[in-house]
Order: sequence, then structure tokens, then C-alpha cells
Amino acid sequence: MSEVAKVKAQRSDMEMKMEALWQSDERNSRWVFKQAVNKLHEYDTSDWYKLKLNSTKDPYIKSLLYGICMLMHHQADNESVLGTNEDNAQYGDKEALVHVYDCKFMYIMPLFCPYSFTDTPEKSDALRSVAHTVHNPRLRENNPKLNKYSPVANTLVSVSWLRHAWHYCMHGLKVTPLKLELDDILQDEAIVNFEMEGHRREMEERRVEAKNRFDKWQVCEDKQNELDKEVERLQSLLDRRIMRLVEEVNISKLEKIKDTIFMKGERSDQLYEEDFFWLRDDESVASTIHNIA
Repeated sequence: MSEVAKVKAQRSDMEMKMEALWQSDERNSRWVFKQAVNKLHEYDTSDWYKLKLNSTKDPYIKSLLYGICMLMHHQADNESVLGTNEDNAQYGDKEALVHVYDCKFMYIMPLFCPYSFTDTPEKSDALRSVAHTVHNPRLRENNPKLNKYSPVANTLVSVSWLRHAWHYCMHGLKVTPLKLELDDILQDEAIVNFEMEGHRREMEERRVEAKNRFDKWQVCEDKQNELDKEVERLQSLLDRRIMRLVEEVNISKLEKIKDTIFMKGERSDQLYEEDFFWLRDDESVASTIHNIA
């Protein structure tokens, strides 16, 4: 098994273990928490603003905001978690100068993480400190004051966002050890993928280099073939020229032989050897002389 396949198998096995542990949650806190979040998205800015205006008037609303801020790791004052970015910017929230939102609580909601309370003992203690708020009997939907302040307050209680979020995080404490192992596996996978990507880039660079070299060789090969054809053409032309010259020379020699014969008035076997000294090394002409004779 390759290193990549091995790491992927480890990741898949760990994800299955984590999912099985979440499925074992009798409260099904992960699912009901998400349903509560969807319900809170139904309210507009004015509903959240009403809750903020009354946040200092009722101790139970204060307790509710305390629980929200602890679960969301909101370290500013509790009221600011319900403010707009413009409101919070006036009170020195530098992030509010960059981010735009109608309610900070809903803006930071995607950052909620059920695994975020195991980093330090202090965080685990902070999670457990919310228990008295979660189990406060006054923070139930049968409290008429909550709906009077804002429908959001009643919804926060009636859909039990705070309670479900708390149970979600408490169960997350059980899943966190597997989550940490999964994080290590994902880190190993990222390293392996990075190394594999490096190998792929190197192989691609080599492939491109080899292709470029082949293309250059092909160009040279094509030029060489063209040169070979040109040399063959010129050689053929040269051979024809030589043959023509040989024929012209032979004809000229024959004419000279005939003139010599007629001038002597004798047959070739009676000619003087010195008359044809210039033909001794030419076999074709000598053969012609013999035929004439």
C-alpha cells in the first residue's frame, strides 16, 4: 500500500470512529443544535436589538448572555454580542471596523466549535461553569418575561439553543481525543500530498524537458533528412553531368582517332604507337579503336 493510500485509510477509519461516537449521543445534540441555529436565522435586526436593549434589565437575560458568550468564546462585554458592527465600533471593537454585521452573535455563529474547550483546563472549567445557566428553571419557555423582552429571547430558550450548544460541547469533550488524532492524520496527509505534489511537479518538469529535447531532435532529424535528400539529388545530378562529360570526351577522342587514321591513309594496325599515346589508359576508347581497326 502506498503512503498516500495508507494515510487516506487512516483518515477514513478515524472519521468513521468519530461519526460512530456522535451517533451514540442519546441527545442527538449535533442535529438539534443545527436546527436551533436555523430557527434563529428567522429573526431580523430589530428583534436582536430589542433583546440588547433589555439585556441589563433582567438577571435571567444577563445569565443567558453570559452562557452565550462563554460558549462562543466572546471575551468582550456580554451586551456587545448582540450589537451591530457600528455599535461595537463605537465601543472600541477594532474588528467591527472591518466586518459588517447586524448581530455579532449570528455573525460569529459559524465559528462555533464543539471541540474548542479541551485546549486548556481553564476552557473546560469555563464550559462547566455554564451548567447553572443551562439548567436554570427560569430559562424555559414558560417564563412570560422572556417573550416580553424580545421574541428572540423566547426562541433562544424554547428551541434550547443554549442547552443544545452546551450538550453539543459536552459530548464534544468525548469526541475530542479522536478529533486530535484525526488532526494529526490530516496533517500527515497534507505533508504526503505536498510531497507527492512536489514529485508530480518534478516529473512534469522532466516530461516537459524531455519533450523539448525530443522536439529539438526531431527538428534536427528533419533537417538532416532534408540535407540527405539534397545531397542525393546533387550526387545524382553530378553523376549525370560526369556521364555527359565522359560521353563528350569519348566522342571527341573518337573524332581525333578518325582524323588521324584518314590522315595517315593507313589502317589502325599500321599506325604508329606514338600517334595514340594519349589513349593508352582509356580502355573504352582503346576498345573503340580496335573495333574501328
